[in-house]
Amino acid sequence: MQAEPSEQSHQDPAVEFLAKESKVSVGDVARLYENELAKLEVGARLKGFIPIIAIRNVREVLRQRRTAKLALA
Repeated sequence: MQAEPSEQSHQDPAVEFLAKESKVSVGDVARLYENELAKLEVGARLKGFIPIIAIRNVREVLRQRRTAKLALA
């Protein structure tokens, strides 16, 4: 499910920040974000906080990936 254009442009700075913070491409972070949005929107009654929760979830996924890479190194 795609975010509305105004909502997507509002989230771009957060996606870009997460990409820089985690040293992952903006495209990869954007895909993670879109997937999280889609999962959270299913059955949600209150949708106002979904973008915030999605960003938090993406940050956690990126943190787990970074930790796994460090453990393998």
